[in-house]
Amino acid sequence: MKTRPAIMCAAALAAALSVLLAACAGTGSFESDPSAISTVEALAKKMNSGAKLTPAEFESIKAVHEKYPASNRGVEVYRQALTQREDWLSLEKVLTESASTATEEDKLLLGKVYMKLGKYAEARDTFAKMDSPPDVERASMLASAYFHTGENKKAAETLDSVWKEIVAQKYTDALVLRGLLHFYEQNNDKAIEILESVTANEPGSIAAHNALARVYAQAGNAEKAAYHSKAVEEAYKALTEKTGRQGRMVDKMFRLQEAYKAGRHEEVIEIASSIVDSADPRNKAALYGLLANSYKALGMSAKAQEAADKARQLSSK
Repeated sequence: MKTRPAIMCAAALAAALSVLLAACAGTGSFESDPSAISTVEALAKKMNSGAKLTPAEFESIKAVHEKYPASNRGVEVYRQALTQREDWLSLEKVLTESASTATEEDKLLLGKVYMKLGKYAEARDTFAKMDSPPDVERASMLASAYFHTGENKKAAETLDSVWKEIVAQKYTDALVLRGLLHFYEQNNDKAIEILESVTANEPGSIAAHNALARVYAQAGNAEKAAYHSKAVEEAYKALTEKTGRQGRMVDKMFRLQEAYKAGRHEEVIEIASSIVDSADPRNKAALYGLLANSYKALGMSAKAQEAADKARQLSSK
């Protein structure tokens, strides 16, 4: 039997634990942290609109994840941020930490991450263990994983299992891989047929032109091999130029955000004016909005009104 002091101590301990648990519920739960919820939802909305997170914004969602690693919503948006940054190593870590409770969607994402990292054996095993039947995208990735692990027969069988869908959807990656597999099977005619269909539909396909150059060279057709080799060079040049333009655009967008936050309105006008015509349609309304606000801040009412009208017109489309 407990003595009265012992009972009192037990009651005091229970009360203390109750207070502690209540405190933990208030400070340790994502759902009870309005600031964390606001950060997560605001950044999710921004990414869903197609906009890139700034480095500071990424650090803020990372901090939320580190504080509340068990929050499903926090993990979801953090994963989205890692995908946007193409931080595949960190995304792999997040996904493997919850492997025991992984959904089919989680497994698919992990398989894609393994492909990005060049971990083809892991990707193969992840895709192969999924319960749902593969669609064209997953079959294409599984076949690619088989191909990179030297299992060409399985790669071909996987693609052939959804071949009608691949052709109907003109799924370039799968078509090129099947063409290459025919090439390795010494079936050059079939390889050429498939690969030429790709370049007819997608003239800038580097992979298809490169494969055709190899097939024609082996077949002894030097003229067509040279033609497709030249097409590869031209496609690479065009891709490099496009990538350079996109990189410059991203840099200007970051500079624009910094200038606007700092109230440097002349700089905002200069940067926004230089990129608004070539900007993605989704960003044009926002750019005209920034221009309108900056013109207004500088007392340029007519130009502010003109920019505001354009922003409204674009937003209503």
